[in-house]
Amino acid sequence: MCGNGVDAASAAPRGPGGEDHPGAQGFWRHLRVAAGRRRVAGSGRGGQRQDCRQGHGRYRNRGHQPRTFKVRTTVVDPAASFPPDLVEREFDQGRLNAVWLTDITYLTCGEGEMFLCAIRDGHSRRVLGYSVADHIGAGMVTTAIETAVAARGGECRGTVLHSDRGGEYTANLTAQACFRHGLRRSMGATGICWDNSPAESFWSTFKHEHYYRHVYATKTELVAAVDKWIEFYNSTRRHSKLGMRSPSDYEKSLRAAA
Repeated sequence: MCGNGVDAASAAPRGPGGEDHPGAQGFWRHLRVAAGRRRVAGSGRGGQRQDCRQGHGRYRNRGHQPRTFKVRTTVVDPAASFPPDLVEREFDQGRLNAVWLTDITYLTCGEGEMFLCAIRDGHSRRVLGYSVADHIGAGMVTTAIETAVAARGGECRGTVLHSDRGGEYTANLTAQACFRHGLRRSMGATGICWDNSPAESFWSTFKHEHYYRHVYATKTELVAAVDKWIEFYNSTRRHSKLGMRSPSDYEKSLRAAA
C-alpha cells in the first residue's frame, strides 16, 4: 500500500490537550506544544502555575513520550555485496537531487504490524516518495523509488540513493530499480546509525510529534495518518536549516531564484 497526500490543514498535529495557539512562531507555525509549565489543580483560584523543572524525586526525569519496543528493521543478507559509501556523512551537498536518503521503520496498529519506507532529498528535506506495507521487503522500497522519481519528473540520473545495508536495499529488485532510473546506490557501514543519521532523525520527528500521540485501530487508519503527516511535514512544518521554511516552500524559493 502506498500513501497519498491529503489536505495539510487537517493533518496538522496539535498540542497534548488538542489546543491551537494562533500566536506561535516556532517550528509549528500556528501550532505549539506547551510542555514547560503546567497548572496544579486544587491550589487556589484557577490553580497555581508550576514549572516542570521544579519536580522532585522520581518525577524529575520521567519522559513525556510513550515508548514502544524496538523491532529490528535492518537485517543484513550475508550473501549480498554492498555498494560503497558515496556520501561519507555529507548528506546535504548544497543542491537538490544530489543525495536521496532512505530508510524503513516499524509501526503498529490494532490489526497488526506495518512498515514505512521513505525517501527524502538530503538538501531540502522534502519527502519525495514513501510506501506503507504490512510486510517488509524490496517491493516497498521500489514503490517508494518510483514515487520519488515521479515527484522529480524523472530528472534524477546521477542522484545518490543512500541507505543502510538492509536486505531490502541489497535485493536485486531494488538494484534493478536504481539502474533503471540512473540512481547511484550508496550504503553506510553495518550497525553505524550515524551513517544514515538524517533518516533516523526523521523517524524520531514523525514518532514523537505525531505517531506516539495516537492509537490506530486499523491499518487503513494508520496509512491515512501517515499520508496526512507527511503532507504536513512537506508543506507546513518549518525547519531551521531551511531558514524557517517548509521543504516545499524552500524548493519553491530555489526555483524562483534560478
